[in-house]
Amino acid sequence: MPGALVLPLLVPLFLLPADWNESLPQTRAFSSAGYEAIVRTPEVTVHKDQAARTVRLGADARVAAPAEAVLAALIDYEGQVGVMGNLAECRVLSRGQGWQLAYERIRMPVVSDRDFTVRVTWGREGSLRWLRYWNDESSGQPPRKGLVRVPYHRGSWQLLPVENGRATQIRYQVSIDLGGWLPRWIARRSAGKEVQEMFRSLCTLLARRGQRAAPCLLR
Repeated sequence: MPGALVLPLLVPLFLLPADWNESLPQTRAFSSAGYEAIVRTPEVTVHKDQAARTVRLGADARVAAPAEAVLAALIDYEGQVGVMGNLAECRVLSRGQGWQLAYERIRMPVVSDRDFTVRVTWGREGSLRWLRYWNDESSGQPPRKGLVRVPYHRGSWQLLPVENGRATQIRYQVSIDLGGWLPRWIARRSAGKEVQEMFRSLCTLLARRGQRAAPCLLR
């Protein structure tokens, strides 16, 4: 993200975790930060930091919708259940101007489902819209039987208007440790294809919110 973040005065200033590193600017190539391309299509390129201790991914894509509409869809966490990836449950616990705290459960194949509480903040710097999130257990959500609590989760979205505001250049980054026991084949499966599918799901969310375009994902 170019420059220092300038948050609107009405947005509470939540301190990012000390290990935050999930906002590589769009002007900088993933390859320059040690990432390798693991999935490449005309619409979406997914990169992985092969040296990271967690699953750490990044992706670039372009969608045929204004940045404000994309941000609104990303903020609507509860509206993403059953659409966005393997998100099976979401409850927004509290919210304010430019932030919210949400409990989420993600469905997993073979192994136990995972859950976590995530703090989300968003805003803009010039024409760039951004969203950041990280796991935050300060709300005191108790452990649930049969679920594994995710110990580490960080992520960000950068949304840059292009084509005179009609489309958005997106950069997505995430670093996650799913915790517990996890077969290697599931870890490999999580390293790319789900990110591609997530962008298709984002297009579904945008269509539901009246942003219908064919194609939605642009080359």
